[in-house]
Amino acid sequence: MKVLSDLSQAHTELLFSGQLDPKFVLVSSKRKRSSVDLAEQTFAATEASALARHDAALKVARQLGEVRDRMVASGEKATLARIAEQANADGLRTTRGSLWRADTVSRALKRLKEAVEQAEASQNDA
Repeated sequence: MKVLSDLSQAHTELLFSGQLDPKFVLVSSKRKRSSVDLAEQTFAATEASALARHDAALKVARQLGEVRDRMVASGEKATLARIAEQANADGLRTTRGSLWRADTVSRALKRLKEAVEQAEASQNDA
């Protein structure tokens, strides 16, 4: 929004003399966004979305790892199919709300393993 000090001397004189309608002078015009601005906004949104999906997938993978660890601690054989059955019985769902299958368990546990290895590597570098 424009303020009075942003107006030219001529506009100010016309405004105070009553010859100019103030709503047309004081309301700033809407600036069209350039394609570069829109591309940057789209890129930032895409990056934020990818990060959110990654974080959600890692959270679910940790829960699945806990299911696996409980099974191993109780002496059960923790096959991918059995982990999927137990996770479904516990009410856990994938990030998209689906039931677990052996292949989705495999991908989630792989993601969890990579995250743990990455965390250990960054601790060793520090």
